[in-house]
Amino acid sequence: MNSEMIRGSISHLRSFFQTADRDIRIRKALELFASRIHADRLAYTAGSSISELGLTPTNSFTNVVPIDRVLRNCPVFNETSPLAGIPIAVKDNFTTHGSKWGVPTTCASRMLKHFDPAYDAAVVTSLLDAGCILMGKTNMDEFAMGCGSTDNAVFGPVVNPWSCKQIAHETDCKAAVIAGGSSGGSAAAVAAGLCPVALASDTGGSARLPSAHCGVVGLKPTYGLVSRHGLIPLVNSLDVPAIIASCVADVAAVLATWLDPSSGAARQLDATCIPLNSDELNQFHSNLTNIAHSADMDKWCSGKLRIGIPVEYHAPGMTDEVLQTWDRVAGWLVDGHLSCTVELIHLPHMPMATAVYSVLCAAEVASNMAR
Repeated sequence: MNSEMIRGSISHLRSFFQTADRDIRIRKALELFASRIHADRLAYTAGSSISELGLTPTNSFTNVVPIDRVLRNCPVFNETSPLAGIPIAVKDNFTTHGSKWGVPTTCASRMLKHFDPAYDAAVVTSLLDAGCILMGKTNMDEFAMGCGSTDNAVFGPVVNPWSCKQIAHETDCKAAVIAGGSSGGSAAAVAAGLCPVALASDTGGSARLPSAHCGVVGLKPTYGLVSRHGLIPLVNSLDVPAIIASCVADVAAVLATWLDPSSGAARQLDATCIPLNSDELNQFHSNLTNIAHSADMDKWCSGKLRIGIPVEYHAPGMTDEVLQTWDRVAGWLVDGHLSCTVELIHLPHMPMATAVYSVLCAAEVASNMAR
């Protein structure tokens, strides 16, 4: 199994597993991912500027599941599950069963340093039921209150793995750059090839921001689509379990698993979940499964997507560079392989969004932190 495979997608790993000796191959893959995580942690602790992968050490994990527990909890291979045998990382504000996995759930805080929950979060349970294997918990801003994954006095800041790829004008020494937050550990781990997919949470950009910083794909599902049970809250009205992966197909595979009508684990134990009838759920699941399995996603999506660009998003203060990039991407969507329909739309309440967010955030954070 080479270094390219370790940075490959879920479909690459699945192809690697589709042999008569798949159990041996899964074990090799898990051991290789574990060794990469260990090497990253050692390189960061030693102050090295380059890891074995040729990237900047990330410090992306708070705690790592011991390899013997990883292998012990490896489920029987499920031929029908697209996630069978896939290693995952979980942001450290999702509960994971302490005695089963041997790692606490800390929220990157000293207050929860020894917190060992007796259950897995609903979205974690869903992925484990689908055959995923937990490798460890990812670093973050303390209690998810931050946007750089630097507000962390316990485990230290997360470092963007691409820091070493900066263009140095005056010196060969390249300063570390932020990974974004608060889910910086999840984004950095995926970008560095330490895991193919990682769970994150998103309140006001906590998954999407670090994904953009680290060059991976981040999705905040619609609020109420999946269960928040087991996600330690920051702002109850806005928190959502999120997904970070190296490509759109992998994100779709995880979301499809969460919305699988035959399972339902990821939509349980949360009163805020949106009621969906069986037809709607089946349609969502079918579309996501098609995206996850499509060998040519451009062809599958061509002409089927209708994208709205809010006029209000062209906000005062945006630089010319950002506006030009926005327009260029819109042009790609229309004129490229996807042949999307792009329309300008209005979100009339957007000017109030920052004020509403600020009030909700302050009030609900104060309430949650007082518990």
